[in-house]
Amino acid sequence: MKDIEVVSKWVRAKDIPSMVRLVQELDRQKGGCTPEALVKRAENPNCVAHSYFPWDDAEAARLHRLTIARWLLRALQLKLEVKEGRTSGIRHIRLLHHVHDEKGDAGRYALLDDVAQNSELQAQVLDEAYMLLMQLQQKCENLQELLPNLGPTVTALLTQVSGVRRTLHDQRGASGRGRSNKQSAA
Repeated sequence: MKDIEVVSKWVRAKDIPSMVRLVQELDRQKGGCTPEALVKRAENPNCVAHSYFPWDDAEAARLHRLTIARWLLRALQLKLEVKEGRTSGIRHIRLLHHVHDEKGDAGRYALLDDVAQNSELQAQVLDEAYMLLMQLQQKCENLQELLPNLGPTVTALLTQVSGVRRTLHDQRGASGRGRSNKQSAA
């Protein structure tokens, strides 16, 4: 990892070298680098990770409850049985989808029925799916470059992801929706 620059959206640039040393040190310890080990080490106010955690127990509990609430809202799924075509079988789809109102607020979770009846919400859900596919494609490309011994498996996965992404991109373009000006073409 000496020749690779480490970056982060969440860790301040000045903290990255110390954070990397910390996780490497944790990785060498018995049990490896785990969330529990990181929190334990971050309890020390001199630890680089300390400022990234809420240490007020009431605030930490509130944030944890919000995390659990998000998990619960995403965990509810509709079980559908598809009986036609080559893709027949049981499917699970989220009952609620995270969407944003026009105000650009933090968002809310909309029932699938609401999404089905609102073209703007449909566009948001489609945009999210497209972004997830772009992230998956980037991850596959990174794996292909960094772990070449996975070659055929990653290449096959990349082919599948690229095909679905092109179809989704075409559908987004045909509907005139999406944030295609911010995203690269397939």
